Parts: sequence; C-alpha cells; structure tokens
Amino acid sequence: MTLALSMEKLGQLYRRTGDFRQAEPLLVRARFIYERALGRDHKDVADAILNLGNLYFSQRRYAAAETLMVQAADRYALLGTSDSLMASTLANLGAVYIRLQRYDTATSVMARALDIRERLLPPRDPRLASTMNNLGTLYWSLGRYEDAEPLYQRTLDIYRSLYGDEHPRTASALNNLGETYWALKRFDESEDFLRRALAIKQRVYDSEHPSIGNTLNSLGNLLRDKGDYMQAESFYGKALALREHALGRSAPDVAETLTEYAKLLRILGRDAEAGRLESRAEAIRGN
Repeated sequence: MTLALSMEKLGQLYRRTGDFRQAEPLLVRARFIYERALGRDHKDVADAILNLGNLYFSQRRYAAAETLMVQAADRYALLGTSDSLMASTLANLGAVYIRLQRYDTATSVMARALDIRERLLPPRDPRLASTMNNLGTLYWSLGRYEDAEPLYQRTLDIYRSLYGDEHPRTASALNNLGETYWALKRFDESEDFLRRALAIKQRVYDSEHPSIGNTLNSLGNLLRDKGDYMQAESFYGKALALREHALGRSAPDVAETLTEYAKLLRILGRDAEAGRLESRAEAIRGN
C-alpha cells in the first residue's frame, strides 16, 4: 500500500506539472495495486479511479475521463462517501460533459453539485462561487441568459466579499454579468459592468494580458449593438491589436474579433474592409 500511495502522489505531481506521459503509468499502477489489495468497493480505489479520470481530462481524452469519473461517483455513492467529495466529483464530471457537448447531462450534473455545495458550504465559500460561475457559464452558452444572471450575480457578491473590488476574479464576474446583460439587450447595465471590469483588469493585469482583450472585444460588441459605432470601432481596434500581439495572428480569439469587427463595418457600409477581415477570420478557422 505504501508503494501505491507513493506512485499516486508522484503521478499527481506529474499531472499538475503537465508531464502526462510520466503521470499515466504511475496512476494506472496505483489503481491496480489498490484494487488488488482492497477490492473494488473501497474509497481509496475510488480515489485512484478519479485521479486517473482527472488525468485523462487534462489530456483531453474526454470519453475515457467520463467512464472513470462515473465509476468513481458510483462507488462514492455506494460507500456513502462525504457529500463534499461527491460534489467535487460531479463538478469535474460536468466539465467533461461540456467538452463532450452533452449539455443537458452537464446541466443536470452541475446543478446537483451546486445543490450539494449550497447545503454544505458557508455562503461565502469560494468553491460555492466557482460552482455557481461554471453553471452560469453553461447556461450562458445554451442561451439561458435569465438563468445565468442570478448565478453570476451571486458569484460577484462572493468574490467581492472575499477579495474586494481590485481582484481578477471580481473583474471576471463583472465581465460575465456585462456579457449577460448584453445578451439580454440591457445595454446600459452591460456597459456599466463591462467598463468596471475593464478598469479593474487594466489595474491588476499586465497591459497585454489576454483577459483585457476579452473585455475590449465585449465592449465592441455592446457598443456596436447600442449604435455607438465610433466607440465600438475603437474598442475592436484595441482588442484586435492586443489579441494579435498576446496570442498570435492565427489565434481563435483573433478570428472572433475579426468577425465581430466585420459586422460593424458592414453596418457602416465599408464592405471591402469587412470582406478582408472576414477572409482573414475564415483562414484562421480553416487552419
């Protein structure tokens, strides 16, 4: 058992440092030793299975990760393991389902994780905020903006109470709410939240941090849809320059800005310019 524990710890260390090739044989061997010594229905075996599933998630082997995480969750349920551990497992499994584009299943699993954590954790616990934020982001991606908004608001309240206003997590929560209000066409609220997010990011990050580019792009979208075309073009130009410099000219985020900027140029009747941006975006996505 000491050997299995040592292998497990070393495998986890390799996973956290990104050395997946070294991590996998150690975690596979640890699971085998635990199962042989303890039988299938033991918490240490379930932990070993979950650790291997987390490794596969890190490797983007999502189908394999799902199989192992489901096995771990089933064994935790059978063993009556702590709800806290079950909630963490469900949250990880929800992330797998998102990658597999099984959004209904992801929603169900992540809602279960949130329900457990709301019962167990203090109302200002960062793990609770993280779960709310992830479920809000899932709802947002499904177009369920009304469902996303209260989760993002609660996330903001927790982060603000834990970290204050001048913190990246607070800025991220403000940004998420700003984008949600944009999607709901509540443009004045959206602009307020996005500008506050941008101001914080510009104070707490390096001037070329990609997160600043995200908010610049979002402000371009908002101001375009609000009809403030001159300011929108300014923000798109800044977002494009930052993203190209920080991420490279062929990055997916660059293609996103090119596409949204082109929509503005179409509105302004500058079709030739729009066409050039659209062609660049298509070339990036085709690579």
